[in-house]
Amino acid sequence: MRYELWHSASDGCHTFFPADQNPGDLPDDARLVWSVEADTWEAAQAAKHDHLGWEPYLPMSESTPTRTDP
Repeated sequence: MRYELWHSASDGCHTFFPADQNPGDLPDDARLVWSVEADTWEAAQAAKHDHLGWEPYLPMSESTPTRTDP
């Protein structure tokens, strides 16, 4: 499956999603900056993190508790 990374300069935001899904409303200035073929979301995320020079992608395990505000 192909995944796409879009960037908007106006809000400084990246949006990453499978190419066959509608990402919702992207800002008018959003531009496709990168794409990758990957078998899984985790593999796509790992490639994206590498491409952007970020720390390695660490998927959340199902046993990882999520924070809830009181």
